Amino acid sequence: MKKLILLAGLFCSCFCFAQQKEGELNALVAKGLQYEAENIIDSAYACYQEAIELYPDCCEAYYNLGRIQSIRGTEKKNKALIKEGKKNYRKSVKLCPDYENISYAEYYVVIGELRAGYAEEQKSDKLYDYYINESADSYATAVLLKPDFGKAYNNWGALLIQAGKRKKQLKEFKPMIESHLSKANSYGDIWSAYNFARLYSLLKQNNIAIMYLRKLLHENQQSDSSEILTKNRIEMEEDFEYIAKDNDFEKLLNEYFPDSVNY
Repeated sequence: MKKLILLAGLFCSCFCFAQQKEGELNALVAKGLQYEAENIIDSAYACYQEAIELYPDCCEAYYNLGRIQSIRGTEKKNKALIKEGKKNYRKSVKLCPDYENISYAEYYVVIGELRAGYAEEQKSDKLYDYYINESADSYATAVLLKPDFGKAYNNWGALLIQAGKRKKQLKEFKPMIESHLSKANSYGDIWSAYNFARLYSLLKQNNIAIMYLRKLLHENQQSDSSEILTKNRIEMEEDFEYIAKDNDFEKLLNEYFPDSVNY
């Protein structure tokens, strides 16, 4: 009987210790994500490393660490850091096979966003085209890995709007933009409506642009999206230059932001 009591006590101690360890792990990962949100990347990096030391089988810690390393490596053109990032991605996938398509797809979306940003900085058309194509390839890879990845399709559509404006070929790019944004919408990305509004405003099709802007405002109210949509953000969008002159545009903003104050 005493032996059974001792064994039960030992089991309880191990279970409680495991729960405590898991709690510490979750707190570290959550803290790392918070640091990332505040752009305190070194502290986020440290949290994920500590989480891995505490719990070497934590997929999420390896995944988040790999993501930070990949972003930093791409920004700084540091091949060693990019390689280390990919290594940690692979580790997360090895530990949790379900991470495979999700983690790599998100990785390629991040890389696509960075390359789109590099394109905007280029004065040379040759370099601009290079980064636009690299960005498009990243989004294409993301949807190959995760075919229902709405954000990847939305970003791809936004990239083509960007390229169409620069090259003055927006009308030629329109069918492909509409195709990508329609897929993004079908997979639940509400921000595709924002890019639809941008596209039709640039094409001076005000009624359609305002219709999509209304759709976004309505869906944004119903969602728990972490991306903030304010009246000021909409008014500052340069691609809304044409619809901003439309009375219906101002009415729409006043309807959804009756008490807003722009800062």
